[in-house]
Formats: sequence, structure tokens, C-alpha cells
Amino acid sequence: MVGVNSEGEVACCKQWICDLSYIPDGARLSQKAGQVIHIICILSHPIKNTNDANSCQIIIPQNQVNRKSDICVCMISYAHNVASQGKYITIASPMVETAESEKEIEPALELLQPIDQKFMAISDLW
Repeated sequence: MVGVNSEGEVACCKQWICDLSYIPDGARLSQKAGQVIHIICILSHPIKNTNDANSCQIIIPQNQVNRKSDICVCMISYAHNVASQGKYITIASPMVETAESEKEIEPALELLQPIDQKFMAISDLW
């Protein structure tokens, strides 16, 4: 069990998910469990074949893209007050499984074409 002490109260749980910056150096786990690739894209159109939906979630099954895990793509839009009128935001954060992490995300990026802007980062999973 792990816990968080806040304002004199302790909340306990079996698992704690957060950015490493919230964990004191002495409490950090020493074993890296993998990496996650974060892709955020800005589009001027909804994802094709979604009936022009303002939001959706697409799951690309692992066995269709030769992966150990699925790729999930989430799309939100101006309808949710998170982007300018006519803009769509997509987010995907699959586990990195090979040394070619950007190639791993290609099936998701193909769904999103054309992409106005793409932001990508890889972070360690502890």
C-alpha cells in the first residue's frame, strides 16, 4: 500500500499513478518498467469514417498492427471548448515496444491525415 498525506489526512491505495515530479527522490522506484510515446495532433477535420463526430475513441487492436498492446486514439474538438472553432485534438499514448517508437504509432497517424501540427514525446514508465 502507498499513501498520500495531504492537509493532515492520509489517502491509501494499491497503486499510485502520477508524474515523477510529485514523488520525492528518496521514494522513487529504481526499476524502469518501460516507456510511453505521447502523440498529440491538431487537425482541421474530424477523423475520417467517424461520421464527422466531434469526439470519439478509436481502438486499434494489437493483433492488427503486430503489437503486444492496443493503440487507443482519443479525439476531442472545439465542441468541448478545448480548441478553436473547426479544430480537433487527438491524443494517443501507447507503450513503446520496439526501438522504432515513431514507426509503432504510424497506424494511428495514418487515420489522422492530414495533420496540422504534431507533438511527440517519450517518457519513462516506473
